[in-house]
Amino acid sequence: MDALLADGEWPVFWRTEKARAAKENRDPKPWKTIKAKDLWDQICYAAWACADPGIQFDTIINDWHTCPADGRINASNPCSEYMFLDDTACNLASINLMKFYDTGSGVSISNPIATRRACGPSRSRSRSRWPVSLRTDRAEVLPL
Repeated sequence: MDALLADGEWPVFWRTEKARAAKENRDPKPWKTIKAKDLWDQICYAAWACADPGIQFDTIINDWHTCPADGRINASNPCSEYMFLDDTACNLASINLMKFYDTGSGVSISNPIATRRACGPSRSRSRSRWPVSLRTDRAEVLPL
């Protein structure tokens, strides 16, 4: 951000360059240098073009981590409503909730229970348990 605010340059490194330079006891050599403003414009355009709701900063995400003893946050889903441990995920985008809606009776819970069994922890790589338990056989959809 300092380079952006100062209308400065931003060095671009190959992914392995910094580690290689440290191993060889030398300063890393940038592949090229670009205007920070141009890079920022490209990042913002890419976020807008793919409908991402915003841009995340690794430092702030980890500063605000609610469970830092469990390890750093390395990634999130695009909307960032779910960030926690590696190899865990938010399934909101994976399940079409409209398939469970019945115009006559509201939301049927029996189909989500079947979906939960099909996608549950025994069949996924997730180390987490489901965040909610489904205790009724009907849910009501309330108008906004």
